[in-house]
Amino acid sequence: MVTPDVRERAEAEAIELARIAELYYHKGLKQADIAGRLGISKMQVSRLLRRALERGIVEIRVHYPLAIDHERSDALASAWGLDEAVVLDARAEGQGQSIAHAAAQYLVAHLTPRTTLAVAWSATVAATADLLPTTRDHHIRVVQMVGALTMSANRANPFDACRKLGRALSAETFPLHAPAFLESASTRATLLGESAIAETLALARRADCAIIGVGNTTSESTFCKAGFVTPREMEVLADRGAVGDVLGQFYDASGEPVAWRLSENGVGLTLEDLRRIPNVIGVAGGPDKHAAVLGALRARLMSVLITDQGTADHLISEAGTSPPAATVGRAAHQQRGDP
Repeated sequence: MVTPDVRERAEAEAIELARIAELYYHKGLKQADIAGRLGISKMQVSRLLRRALERGIVEIRVHYPLAIDHERSDALASAWGLDEAVVLDARAEGQGQSIAHAAAQYLVAHLTPRTTLAVAWSATVAATADLLPTTRDHHIRVVQMVGALTMSANRANPFDACRKLGRALSAETFPLHAPAFLESASTRATLLGESAIAETLALARRADCAIIGVGNTTSESTFCKAGFVTPREMEVLADRGAVGDVLGQFYDASGEPVAWRLSENGVGLTLEDLRRIPNVIGVAGGPDKHAAVLGALRARLMSVLITDQGTADHLISEAGTSPPAATVGRAAHQQRGDP
């Protein structure tokens, strides 16, 4: 148990660290000048600045210019009927480039004031949030569209993209205070009957856009690491044809659903709900995600894809091997007659 004395000392240290960090990073004072002003040694200043970084009081971000392969981006969008594709140039590899960097810049450029953005847990989406510059006065709402990826709804986790995006965008945040899956169907029914849960999910269904990651069926998947699926269950799912998941819902290479033991006990949007959101941004890539992203495209789960050159080449080459998702996102709404 944390005593009041310990808490007060921690708060006092945080204030002191913030003060020193402001003098160094904002005011531009040299460490020797700060030492003289505060009556401490230069070595102590250096140590305290490192401590400020360790405690998260100071965050340092390096923004690399993005190298986009525009020709492949157009080819990928055309091959799969996407509203847009962003393909990282392979020459950018080794320069700190990543899909998360591209996704962060895409959001900055495309999020408009009064947008409602739906998000789920995802390591890539959470990394995107970490790379976003802080914005204000856009009146953006960020809503969680599937329950928490921990057994405790209030426990923080590294995949909590909703909280991270809300903080980066200075947005009004609507978390979903429930686990992503429940063992009991009756407990799920009770939770869905709670007004707070029902209202959050209703808001997510009305979102203007969504950002999603794509999981694969290996023991390294976010879903598996969170403990909802065991490595053995992943093997069984893969044997049954599952190639990936979106929102914790598995599908095969054709994009068709693959049921698993908790399929009916999820707390969140369904894949059909996701398809009805006008603009769904998928962020995924790498050789281990080729099959999963291909299945997601065949399932018409995204209208924008941000990926790497190798994944784009694979997707373009596979576009003619099965009926491509000719209409997704806004085009799909027009074809179905959705409002």
